[in-house]
Order: sequence, then structure tokens, then C-alpha cells
Amino acid sequence: MKLLSAVATFLIAYQCLAGSASGASLYGTVKEISDGDTFTIICLKRPLKIRLMAIAAPELDQAYGDVAKQHLQDLISDKFVSVEYSSLGLNGLIIGKVTWNEMDVGAQMVRDGVAWYDKSFDTRLTDMERQIYARNESAARDEKRGLWQDKSPIAPWEFKQRQLERRPTVASAQSPAAVKHNPKRGDRAFLASDDLLRGLTGAGAESDATYSAFSSAGSEWRKVHPEGEHFSALMPGKGFEYSKNVPAGDGETATFNYWMADYQGVSYVLMSCRGPNARYTDSLAIDETVKGLLLGLNRGFERRGINISFEAAYERNLRLGGFAGSQYSLSSGEIKGLARVFSKQLGETREIYLVGALNGTEGNPSVDEFLRSFTIKKDY
Repeated sequence: MKLLSAVATFLIAYQCLAGSASGASLYGTVKEISDGDTFTIICLKRPLKIRLMAIAAPELDQAYGDVAKQHLQDLISDKFVSVEYSSLGLNGLIIGKVTWNEMDVGAQMVRDGVAWYDKSFDTRLTDMERQIYARNESAARDEKRGLWQDKSPIAPWEFKQRQLERRPTVASAQSPAAVKHNPKRGDRAFLASDDLLRGLTGAGAESDATYSAFSSAGSEWRKVHPEGEHFSALMPGKGFEYSKNVPAGDGETATFNYWMADYQGVSYVLMSCRGPNARYTDSLAIDETVKGLLLGLNRGFERRGINISFEAAYERNLRLGGFAGSQYSLSSGEIKGLARVFSKQLGETREIYLVGALNGTEGNPSVDEFLRSFTIKKDY
């Protein structure tokens, strides 16, 4: 899910759900087809981007990508559809089963040979639905429909992985606007979080930055324990890493590292910072980090023309590995989250850690696991 746009989408989806006859369904007219499994509907006069659950169409720059897009357009363009809401996806899309005139649109795309059956959604399908999707793909393959005319078509998840492996990891310094609109800068799911990152760091346009995608094969969670760092944590197995050096005055720099990922509708962010202590105390460093978090979130919404404002409320003090810390609740209407910030002065250096979640609070098993996993070792 995009860390910022996913939350905005969540709020709009909530409003549409609240106005629907069924709490698990959205209804709207299809107005724009993005590709073979993604489109936009108008719900309560608001645009919502939808991704078809349990299928994966070829990317637009893959073979049959344009065919899949056109086929989806032929099926549902300007139609009034029902979306059985499932979750928010990595790119801030609403993922769900889409029905028009009693036709399961995703299953039909698979049957017509313009999409794969994506088994990563199996836990969200009924036994009958899993059988239908599997049979539809098998039939399309046997009949050599659409993309199955190729002997060895490349699945879109394999295509994306190959692109990531070839992508350079060093990004040139650019302003936020230039980064956001540069189509050569890679995955939009990551770049859309830039407003949050810049708000956290207060970085100027001249700071250097590197980023990369990470993926832990066969594991839903991965351990983050960078060499030379005092902390470790578990993060969802697929997400993005980001680091930058920020001028801190007198020729010194501060280094910021971020890990961002989404899992089961919750967006997670982990940040570490190391730089000159300057005038900071533990409490001041914690306070300014939380203010930076709010600034980044709210600035991101403002730049997208969305009138949403997050607030943070202090909950309690924390102590971990000799670091002072505080926990805050985050909220904007129905959107909830939390953040924990830890800080300590080590000689002339200040270290700060932030662990946060949006669309999730304590009591959510995944959020609780994430919070428990964050540790600071006293090896400094």
C-alpha cells in the first residue's frame, strides 16, 4: 500500500462503506481503466481505485498488457459494479471481488486468458471460488486463449522482480515535486511516501538518498538488523528501504534510514537516525520527531488536495535498552495509528528510533508482534 495515499484511500473507502447497504461492499460506476486488473469507480461522487482480487494481469509494458487492459474495458467500462471489499493493497488500492450483472469480473478475466489466477489471495476466497479460478485458468491454458498462446508467458510478479533487480539503487538529488512526477524513478508505491520521509527528516533538496525494494522469499516477516546498528526489528517481508544523509550544520551530517512495508492492511514504518547531538535532550528529540511525523503526513495530504489532518496524543513513557521513549496515538477521523519514539545521547552523537503503524493499533496481532520485536541492545 502507498503509505500516504493508502490512508487517504482508507478514509474515502470508509465513507463509501458507511453509505452502502452492505458494510462489506462498495458500489460505483467504472470511469477509468488503468490496466488489466486496476480501474477507478465513482462512489458517492468520489473516485476510488480498485484492484481485482485474486488475479494478476500482465503489466502494460509486458506482452498482452494492452490486450488485458482493453478486455477489462470492454467488460466493465461505464458499468455500475459491486466491489466486495477485502483490504487495502500495497499501492493504496482497494482490493476486492468485483461483480457486474452476476459476473465475477476477475474470474472472467482469467477464463478469457488475459490474467493469471493469483493464489496469494487464497485465504480470502471460498473453497468454491478457489476451484472456479483454478478451473478457469486451466481451461484458458488448454485452449491457448490470450496470453497462453505463448509457450512460456512471464507472470507479472516475475516481470516486476526482474525489473527491480535491474533497477539502479542510487537516486539523484531532486526536489519533492520532481521526484513525484519523474516516471523513471521506479516504483510509485515507494515514491508516494516521500512527503512523509521529508517531513520526518526536514531534509533539503540537496540531500543524497538511496533506496531499494526488499523481499523475503517464503517468509511473511523479515528481521531488520543493519550492521553497526544497536537495534533489530521484524518487518513485513515485502517493502522498501530508504536512506539519506542530511546536512546538520558545521559541516556535519545526520544519517536517516527507513524501512516501510504493508501487511494485512496496516502500513508499518521503522526509522533510525544518527547525527550530532547539537542542542537536543531526550525529550526534545522525541518531541521534534513526532512533530516531524505529523508534518510529513499532513503535508502529504495537503499536496494531494485532501483535507485531512493527523493529530498525535501522548500516551505513556517507555524505556528500552537504556533509551528514553514515548508512545503516541495517531488519529484523523476514523483512521487510527500509533508511534513509538526512542532517543539517547551517546557522547557527541544523538540516536533516534521511530516505530509506527497506520491503520492499526495495539491489540492487532501483527502490530503487537511488530512492536514486541523492536529491541535495542546495550552494546553502544
